[in-house]
Amino acid sequence: MEFPRLEKSEMRVFDSVEIRLLAEEVEPLYGAMILIAAYSGLRFGELCVLRNDRFDALRKTVRVDKNVSEVGGEFIFKAPKSNASLRTVSIPGFLVEGIVQHLATYPDTSGLVSTTPQGEPIRRTNFRRRIWNPAMKSSVGEPCTLHDLRHTHAALLMA
Repeated sequence: MEFPRLEKSEMRVFDSVEIRLLAEEVEPLYGAMILIAAYSGLRFGELCVLRNDRFDALRKTVRVDKNVSEVGGEFIFKAPKSNASLRTVSIPGFLVEGIVQHLATYPDTSGLVSTTPQGEPIRRTNFRRRIWNPAMKSSVGEPCTLHDLRHTHAALLMA
């Protein structure tokens, strides 16, 4: 039995204007998350467990040492998938300012930078359906995925 081939979706890279449009189009609670994804290259699971104490405004860095996935509706917190994924990422000054503003505007007792309005970790499927897809369609257009922001970060570094 031969399985049908899966077509690879085309990778999309955003410019700074498109990143800003997308970040402005999502609910304000999630704008910083979009900017962090684009300008740090963090994976979705890394973004969702990025803790306030892993953000260093003075050094302009974020430390990646955790990841989260969802299995059967339950969150599974673990170390990143490889030792190379344990890293400290430099971020631009304007992003530092944006994160500081976000933390001041949306104080949260969970210790996470980005959460749901209830202070819970963000579920990928809910985020994609409720936040990402509507914002993407009304700002930068289809097709694109949240993972494209990771590719955008790589392209920005190369440029």
